[in-house]
Amino acid sequence: MTRRFTRLAWTAATFTYLLVILGAIVRITGSGLGCGEHWPLCNGKLLPPLDLPTMIEYGHRLAAAAVSGLVTALAAYAWWLRQGAGTGERFSPDRTAYVALGLLVVQVLLGAVTVELSLPPWTVILHLGTAMLLLATLIVAAKLTPGAARPTRAGLLALGLGFVTVLFGALTANLGAASACLGFPLCNG
Repeated sequence: MTRRFTRLAWTAATFTYLLVILGAIVRITGSGLGCGEHWPLCNGKLLPPLDLPTMIEYGHRLAAAAVSGLVTALAAYAWWLRQGAGTGERFSPDRTAYVALGLLVVQVLLGAVTVELSLPPWTVILHLGTAMLLLATLIVAAKLTPGAARPTRAGLLALGLGFVTVLFGALTANLGAASACLGFPLCNG
């Protein structure tokens, strides 16, 4: 049972990582409103016309649906394992899968709000931040084993700094500030 749970957690983490990459493609190509301001429909339809921005945004939504199914399955499987489910197994996952499910719900709602409000920078950044937290939570769920070592303070600090760096990068991109300082290492000479 432990191996199946771990495999499902890694699968959900892998799909979430790919979803984050697809979200970056949505952002870079300016396809965020490829489905208009309709959510969960795309341009008011379940199957939209397929121009490039719409295909990119719709692909992101379809990938999000796959991640939703995987994370929900992981939480359900964790619950099933915790109930014992007549298996005689002693593996009882912690509540990390439930945290992932909660983050998923927040992520879906943020996606809807982001589209509904026509992509304001603060929602785009929150959407990315929540996706990164979801990914980290799924990796933790996959890596947790009984007796595993706890992370060090230095490791947690590095993780936190990396997370903040990603969010500041997203803020820079979403505010159009990337062109404010041209040149490296000097800014505008």
